[in-house]
Formats: sequence, structure tokens, C-alpha cells
Amino acid sequence: MRRTSDRPESRGTHGRGGTIHRFLRGQDLEKLRGYRFNPPNRVSGALTGKHASLQRGRSVEFLEYRQYQPGDPLADVDWKVFARSDRMFVKRYEHPAELSVHVLVDASASMAYGDDSEIADTKFDRACRLASAAAFLVLKQHDRVSVSTAQRGLRKHCPPSSLLSCLREVLEMLDKTKPERTANLALALEQLSAQIEKRGVFVLVSDLHEDLAATLDALSSLRRQGHDVFVFHLLHEHELDLPDLSEVTFEDAESNAEARVNVEAIRSSYKLHVQQRLSEISSEVSARGVRYSLVAGQDAWIPALLDQLTSDRRRS
Repeated sequence: MRRTSDRPESRGTHGRGGTIHRFLRGQDLEKLRGYRFNPPNRVSGALTGKHASLQRGRSVEFLEYRQYQPGDPLADVDWKVFARSDRMFVKRYEHPAELSVHVLVDASASMAYGDDSEIADTKFDRACRLASAAAFLVLKQHDRVSVSTAQRGLRKHCPPSSLLSCLREVLEMLDKTKPERTANLALALEQLSAQIEKRGVFVLVSDLHEDLAATLDALSSLRRQGHDVFVFHLLHEHELDLPDLSEVTFEDAESNAEARVNVEAIRSSYKLHVQQRLSEISSEVSARGVRYSLVAGQDAWIPALLDQLTSDRRRS
């Protein structure tokens, strides 16, 4: 929802102290120093990279022998073993596989919510910072990343690339996107997955303010296809605990419905309802094998990103 007031709504602020871009600020990059994009599960792939995947063929590290099966390439047969034992075995190796990451950002109208101040961020600003940071981490280790926005389905799409230069395209695309209308996350996820040939990592950044059942079905479909899926449930602080006001008019950003309420009269019951709802969402998302993180606060996306999608390269 969007709170209406006498002051115009602000889309956010530029970072201070070494700003590279408002969605990729110097102080954020400093916090990412020493980390690499490294989700907990291994992902299969066909290209060279740093993520282990078991495949037939030659690679750096030998894994084991396996008895020959019809259809195995004869080039994989160890003929020395055959000469000694008269039995055919093939070698299995551990292949490094290039990681493919696909980030989808909710660009619906509800993501435009933010404090009425000149230095505050909207939810969309924070979502774009998370997406940009994730893309940066993936690209700097020469893996592939795509970044897309959802507005009535898949709206804008920067196709997968492993070139660091594509980060500029991602930032420009996000910078030119105005959160409006509905997201239709289920359709956007379906359209995005149709463009993906190999298993990879899907990252959804959204306030989940729409048909949750349809979104959950789409996430389940991605898991059945073998993708690792992460949901960052991004909310504003006021959505967890109502702002310090007496009476306020709330306007639904996507339906334009309005309600005038006495904040103090509903504060306790509102907070209890939100906590119960968030618990339900977390359970429903996790039950589908999807990793869930609640992100609420000005820079809460940074620890959430580091916790879910990275490892400290100094410890790995």
C-alpha cells in the first residue's frame, strides 16, 4: 500500500561517498568485498566455470570409474584397464560448470512505496540495489547473469551474459523502469523460464503483494525443472509496523482503493496480523523447496544477500 500525505513521494536518494550508480553505490561494494556469489547447491552446466558438476568426459579432476554402458562415448573408455581385465570402464570427472543466474525484480506499483523524505529509498530502489549487487558478484567471477523486471508479465529483460560490461546495461534498464501497474509474477516467471535452456539459479525480489497462490505454483514449476530458487520478500518498515502517525489515508497502489484509519487504534492488531501472515508465507514458500528471506529496512538487503547467495572467499 501507499501512504498519502501533503508531501510528494520521493523515489530515493543517491549514495554518498563514492557513488558509482544509485543502484550500485561505493559503500555497498565495500561491504561486498571479499565475497563471491556461491549459492549452497551445486548447479549443472555445460560451460567452464567454478561450480562443480558431474559429467562424462575429460576435465581437471578425475572422480571414479564406472562400467561402460551402451551409448557412452568410446573415447571415455579406459583401454588400459580393458587390456588388463577384458572389461570396459569409462572415466568420470568432476567438471566445473558455469553458473547461470536469473534475477527477476518486481516493478509493480506497490514497489514505489517509500518515506516522504528526500533521502529515503523506495522498495523498488532497494530491490534494484539487491539485483545490481547480485549481478556484480556473478559477473566478477565470470559466470552468467540475466536481470529482468515484472510488469504484467516479463517487461524488460537483459539477456544472460558473463561480460562485466553488461552491468551498465542492467543499471540503465533498472534506472529507466518506473514501478507501476501489477507485476503478474507467475506469468513473468513462466516467460523467463521458457527462455532458459539449462538449470540455474532464479532470484525473485518482490513484496509479494499479489496472487500468492499463482506465484507459488510458478516457483514450484521452477523447482521441478531443477532450478535453485531464492525469494527475497522485500517490505518497507511501515508494512511491518505502522508509521508514527495518528490518522492517515492508505491508498492501494494497484487498485487505488483508499481507507482512512486511526493508526493507534489498529496498530497492535495490524502488527499481529502481519506477523502471522509472514509466517504463513515463509512456510508456504519453503515447503516448495525455495529459499526464503524477509528483507525489511533501509539496508537490510545487504545481509540477506550475503547470507543466502554468497560465501566468504577467504574461508572457502
